[in-house]
Amino acid sequence: MSVRLTDAEARERAARVDDLLGRVEALDERARDLVADTLSALMELYGEALARLVERVPPAGLAGDDVIAHVLMLHGLHPDDVSVRIARAVEETQGSLRAQHADVELVDVTDGVARLRLRRQGGGCSSSSASLERTIQDAVQRAAPDLDRVVVEAVEESPAVFIPVETIRLKKARA
Repeated sequence: MSVRLTDAEARERAARVDDLLGRVEALDERARDLVADTLSALMELYGEALARLVERVPPAGLAGDDVIAHVLMLHGLHPDDVSVRIARAVEETQGSLRAQHADVELVDVTDGVARLRLRRQGGGCSSSSASLERTIQDAVQRAAPDLDRVVVEAVEESPAVFIPVETIRLKKARA
């Protein structure tokens, strides 16, 4: 019987796989080719098993789990395309952004690069803008790890200036 991993443990395993794949690059060419062929055959077999599973179980239900969603993406089986996943991540960040007088919109997704625009009311400090950009990038990368890059363009908007009505009324002429 296998032991189930927590989400944090699954993320640790994914990071370990990335590390191990990086270490494979240091092997001699023959060993590297053998590892690549083995992994490719394993991925094909698991991909076929997942495709058969997705035929029987609605993928939308499966994709709600981060680990399953990631594996579905690896095999091209995720039910939502990248733009839909990014739009969902953007929507999920809007509440915390509005609390900081900011808003974000998806501008475009081209060639593996998502471009977003962060609008922020003036008066904030640059460190909080950088923090907001990082929050957005993290949310988008979690939703779409298949992207090559996430670019957030920050636009500072001047707040509307309030002019009290009393200051623009014409004064009565003195007689």
